[in-house]
Amino acid sequence: MKRTIFIYIIVAAVILAVSSLPAKAIGSQSVTLKVGETKTLYLPSSVTALRLKSCNFYTTSPAYVDIKSFTEFSVTIIAKKPTSSTPVIIRCDYTYYVTNGGYVYGASGGYDFKVTCELPTITITDNTELKEIPEMAKVVFSRTFKSGWNSLCVPFELSKKELVAASNKEECRIAILKKVCKDYSPARLQFEDVDVLEAGMPSLVYFPEDVTIKITKNSVQLVSSPKEDSLMKGCFVSKKVGIGYYKLAPDGKSFGVTTKIDALVKAMRVYIKI
Repeated sequence: MKRTIFIYIIVAAVILAVSSLPAKAIGSQSVTLKVGETKTLYLPSSVTALRLKSCNFYTTSPAYVDIKSFTEFSVTIIAKKPTSSTPVIIRCDYTYYVTNGGYVYGASGGYDFKVTCELPTITITDNTELKEIPEMAKVVFSRTFKSGWNSLCVPFELSKKELVAASNKEECRIAILKKVCKDYSPARLQFEDVDVLEAGMPSLVYFPEDVTIKITKNSVQLVSSPKEDSLMKGCFVSKKVGIGYYKLAPDGKSFGVTTKIDALVKAMRVYIKI
């Protein structure tokens, strides 16, 4: 009977010791990513120094920040959409062992990564080469258009209304190639005027005189490559096309055929292969 009482006393002492252990405070750190960026976040030494039993990372906002993978000490995330004024929380719930008075107990804690996602800014000029294009960005587009027709291919949607507002030229036109008539020599090209140019669509833009424009577009969807189903082809980086391709002539009135093996098409321009 005395032995039984002694065991009960020991059990009661253990329960008391567990309940009196201090609660582990939840720590945090702030992180800023650009939309489309992937980053690995590491738990601080205050957590990794513990005798960890388990770690579980999760988020309640996967539409903004998604978890790609995680280990015992780190989590790899990708920023998908720009956040508002409130950061997205990536939480790590962990359990660990604590030794107290010769006994080993289980305890738990948590750690927050407060993630803010920002849009990258892409500036496109006459000399820009877009080798890497995010899905969404703030775009600053500036270019000098010559009098007459100019070739253009950009990774975002662009309207005639925006071009008119930026240039103050009502005579502005946007045209896309609809048909190539090979029965004629030289071949004849049939174009169609459009009010809105789709992202990645090769086109021609007309101005009655030389103009320099600057257009800023916030939070716009981008395409990673020009449209392949168009009769006219475009490029976001300078491209060596070689012999037998058609480029817009400098006077903006006709297309001339390339005659050199190293013939080049500038970025954000178009060409035709008949």
